Amino acid sequence: YSSSEIAEMIEGDREVALMIDSCEQALGKIFRVGETAKILALRDYLGFKPDYIAALCEHCAKIGKNSVRYLETTAIALYDDGITDKAALDEHLRLAQAKHDLEVQIRSLFGMNMSRALTTKEKRFIDSWIGNFGYTFEVIKLAYEITIDKINEPSLNYANAILESWNSKGLKTEDEVKAQIEAEAEAKGEPAAGKSFDS
Repeated sequence: YSSSEIAEMIEGDREVALMIDSCEQALGKIFRVGETAKILALRDYLGFKPDYIAALCEHCAKIGKNSVRYLETTAIALYDDGITDKAALDEHLRLAQAKHDLEVQIRSLFGMNMSRALTTKEKRFIDSWIGNFGYTFEVIKLAYEITIDKINEPSLNYANAILESWNSKGLKTEDEVKAQIEAEAEAKGEPAAGKSFDS
C-alpha cells in the first residue's frame, strides 16, 4: 500500500485505526509506513480479524519479540497451520504458554542454566517428553528422582531412557507409573517406595 492509501484506510475505517493503535501500543513503537502495510496485509490478504491481530501483537510483545517482521512471520506460520480465528489462536497460545512453563520447571529440576538456550539434544528430549509422550511434570519428576537414586546426579540421557521405557509400556499418568514401580519392586522382593519395611 502507498502512504496515501494507508492514511485513507485509517481515516475511513475506525476499526482499522483502533487495530493499528492497539498494535503500536502492544509492540511499543510507532509504525513506519512499511510496518503499517504489513499489519494491514495480515487483515486483507490472510483474512485475520483485528482482534486476532491485536492478540498476536500482545503475545509477541510478551515473549520479547517486538518487530513487525517477527509478527508477520508468526502470523503466516499460524495461517499455514490452520489457526485462523481468535478462538483457535487463544487455544494455541494457551498450549504454547503451558509448554513453556513446563519447560522452565524441567530446566529448574535438572539444574540447567536458565540464561542459556537449550541445545538441540536437550530440546529434543524435553519436546519428546511433553509433546510425544504427553507427560506431566509429576511423571518427569519421578524419572528425575530415580535418576538421582541410581547415578547420584541429574542426567537427561538417563531420565530419557526411563521415560521412553514407561511410554513404551503405555504408562501415562503418575498413578500408573507409581503402580508399575511398586509392582516391579515387589517382584524383586524389595520394599516399594513410600511403604514402611519391618526388618
